[in-house]
Amino acid sequence: MKVFQLIYVSLAAEDFQSDALFEMRQRSRAKNERAGITGMLLYKERRFMQLLEGKEAAVRATYKVILKDPRHREVTTLLKVDTSMRDFEEWSMGFQNLQDESARRTPGFSSFLEVTLSVFHFSSDPSRAHQLLRIFRRL
Repeated sequence: MKVFQLIYVSLAAEDFQSDALFEMRQRSRAKNERAGITGMLLYKERRFMQLLEGKEAAVRATYKVILKDPRHREVTTLLKVDTSMRDFEEWSMGFQNLQDESARRTPGFSSFLEVTLSVFHFSSDPSRAHQLLRIFRRL
């Protein structure tokens, strides 16, 4: 089966507190599950990085909603690729708040995870964004 993956970064319109992140994660998981989308969302210092994967039409429809979401600014696509397997098959939306102290205790945590989740750090080599997101699929 062909799987379409899309990775983007964005700037949050405001700083998300833990309860707001939890609520957003719960709603997104339910929507993604209905749409057959899996993926991973990272949050750090008002910046999001997300990988969405599934059928291309479903991923593009979800991304279109994100582009119009007032909680996101400066939404930039880093990577669009077709692949044969999902990276996050078991996760309707995995999530990690990289500001959370528990993230620093994650096995494999390194200075690579300290980078700002911005287009400037990943646009020259989007595969680094993919690598960063995949670190968390083992948790």
